[in-house]
Amino acid sequence: MKHVVSSQPWGVVDIVMGEGRIFFQQDWYYDWQVRTPMADWTIAEKRHMHNTVDRQIWASWSNHIKIPVALGSSPDARARDLVTRTKGNIPINFDIRWVLKPGHWFVTAIKSRPGDTDHNTVDFDHRKIVLHSYKLKPYTAGNDAGASRSGFLSPPHEFGHTLKDDDEYQTGSPNLSDTDSIMNIGRRIRPRHIQLIVDTLNKVLPGCVFSLPATI
Repeated sequence: MKHVVSSQPWGVVDIVMGEGRIFFQQDWYYDWQVRTPMADWTIAEKRHMHNTVDRQIWASWSNHIKIPVALGSSPDARARDLVTRTKGNIPINFDIRWVLKPGHWFVTAIKSRPGDTDHNTVDFDHRKIVLHSYKLKPYTAGNDAGASRSGFLSPPHEFGHTLKDDDEYQTGSPNLSDTDSIMNIGRRIRPRHIQLIVDTLNKVLPGCVFSLPATI
């Protein structure tokens, strides 16, 4: 099966030509830390942490998006086949992989207790993520406009930051009022959240033009 692959510092964009789909994957290298007086991580707890985050990201981001693709100038046989196979809309799935040597992202996983006040964070420029075990469950989140929403999931929101998306719940964001957005206090993906993916796609397959979907 033929693949057109773009390996970036922040992840791998893989166009699976024979299936007419895009697969995006990141390698996460963990540093497992604990908050005193909690016990060290067990292997079962580590697996639960990673698998929970992976499932939340997959459920929130995968199978929701189709990226428009059209023929550009001087299309070749591959470009024509992709556009024909996908009927001009190519689905994309997202995945994170736990690796045992440094990968795309260095992830500090902190075993912590409910009631701790630290937040999950992402540093895109240095490709660092901090995740707290107590922040895996849904909770009520608020934004700077005074809105609140129950059922917010932090890991899928933080994943958006690994695609260079900004927080939208803060004063000054042009999308502060979009409380349904996953980068605000909601759980909906917006076309703007995959701009980095689309920009990357437009550099890897000559003869095809990828664009943001009108809606997701």
